[in-house]
Amino acid sequence: MQAKNKYEMLSECMQTAPVSDYAREFLADVDRAVSDLMPTNKLAVEHVAAKLCLSPSKLRRQLAFYTRITPANYLMMLRMRKAVSLLAAYPKYPISVIASRCGFSDHAHFTHAFVRFFGKPPMQYVQEHNEHQAGQA
Repeated sequence: MQAKNKYEMLSECMQTAPVSDYAREFLADVDRAVSDLMPTNKLAVEHVAAKLCLSPSKLRRQLAFYTRITPANYLMMLRMRKAVSLLAAYPKYPISVIASRCGFSDHAHFTHAFVRFFGKPPMQYVQEHNEHQAGQA
């Protein structure tokens, strides 16, 4: 059995989070704010909180309560989710473009974060994803 990567573990943790209409709405608002801020590279909790008109401490408390993971991990998970979708949709895009669209300042920082989350560099992920897709066809 293959060990789970950080993305899979965080996703599983999220699935056990309490589900209420308010929680779903709050997390959708956070997701939109992070998506809006990705091109600016301003993805610290303080920037997301300002976009949502919340104090950073309130955002931290609510994210921790609703997701049961740290706010930094939640924000990184959103960035990695976007990276995976971009890599799948545009496998020939330069990694630096993907990095920029996900709010990373450079290729190296993105690659380091990607390896921490998925246990492999982005290009290896793309190659394995393409091989998997070809095997299913």
